[in-house]
Amino acid sequence: MVIQEPHINFLHNTSANHHWHVLYPTQHYTHPQQWTRAVILVSASLDTNMWKQISFPSSDVIILQLSGPYGRCTIFNIYNDGNSQTMLTAIDSFLEHNIDSIKTADNDHMIWLGDFNRHHPTWEDIRNRHLFNYAAAQPLIDLIADYGMLQLLPGGIPTLQSTSTGNWTRPDNVFGTEQLLDAVVSCEMAPELCGPKTDHVPILLTLELEIPRVDLEPRRNWREVDWEAFNSHLSTRISTSPALPLASNDEFQAAARHFTQAVTDTIEAYVPYSRPCPHSKRWWTRQLTKLQDQVKVLSKLAYQMRGLPLHACHEELTAARRQYADEIMSTKKQHWVDWLKDIEGNDLWTAN
Repeated sequence: MVIQEPHINFLHNTSANHHWHVLYPTQHYTHPQQWTRAVILVSASLDTNMWKQISFPSSDVIILQLSGPYGRCTIFNIYNDGNSQTMLTAIDSFLEHNIDSIKTADNDHMIWLGDFNRHHPTWEDIRNRHLFNYAAAQPLIDLIADYGMLQLLPGGIPTLQSTSTGNWTRPDNVFGTEQLLDAVVSCEMAPELCGPKTDHVPILLTLELEIPRVDLEPRRNWREVDWEAFNSHLSTRISTSPALPLASNDEFQAAARHFTQAVTDTIEAYVPYSRPCPHSKRWWTRQLTKLQDQVKVLSKLAYQMRGLPLHACHEELTAARRQYADEIMSTKKQHWVDWLKDIEGNDLWTAN
């Protein structure tokens, strides 16, 4: 998962759970005064022997290199400032000195993706000609030509809707080497996955590259247990235990084994396994899931109807996103307030 302009908290970190390895720019901690505008999340299910981060002297670029039977696939997560050419110059210099460690064989691939903040008729809709700046875009065009990169996301597809004007533009892009085309299954927009307070639309790039995975240990979903049925079944199983008091060590051990087996069987029968989800949250509720589904449907419809700004779906989407965002904030706050009210002595360190 490649992200630009991530949320950075007061500890100078972003937020991710145990399903992800978070990769920060090389200068994230050595130059804390520079604002970090790019991160990469790598699924914990991927074998760590099959990927590595390559150092790059910037807080706006992260390089991830995947390795496998297909060769090497090097992914550049790039945030390029709209008012400067510094980043493009740095990438050009880096590739000039390090291309041997990135692309030496025909089966080595390279991907550049991110927020380039450049508008050019090659990818931007012609109706946005007022945004075209050929002089600013030329260094990027030259870089694409020098390394034989192809545009994987078709031209004319917008990736951002301005919150002030509602206009759709294309600051984000995805480029890949020619050899990568055989591995590209699809590269498309996913408006239904757009967050409630975001203006960029997620891009889904699917590549057919086989990467070894590690098996995640399944976990029980205790929140979905029918506790009345659970307790009834357990009571029935325990009622057949030997009567108390237990007169000998053998009777005690037999009773302990019987009780343990009763609990184990009841758990197996009434506690389902959870399906690990990268974005699962302790405070998530079914009501949020319903609101999320509504926003997804309206987001997809509004994206399809982006050429009809007066269509009713746009106002419906705005209202649904506002409600969804407010519900997230209130649900999250209430969950942790309730948790703090019920903490005991052993939880104080966690609370701190």
